[in-house]
Amino acid sequence: MNYIRISFDDFTPNATNDFYRDSMVEIKIICHFEDWDLGDFELRPYRIAGEIDAMLNG
Repeated sequence: MNYIRISFDDFTPNATNDFYRDSMVEIKIICHFEDWDLGDFELRPYRIAGEIDAMLNG
């Protein structure tokens, strides 16, 4: 099984705009080592990270 842990931390007021807060999002991908190889030189944790990056980008 694969797990994705998403944590939100360090909520601080924005220095230039009080309406917004600055924060940190931490994403951990946990995958058993035996399930890493997807073949074709592709690794499961990096593929999952790429999908998350594509969803959050923009």
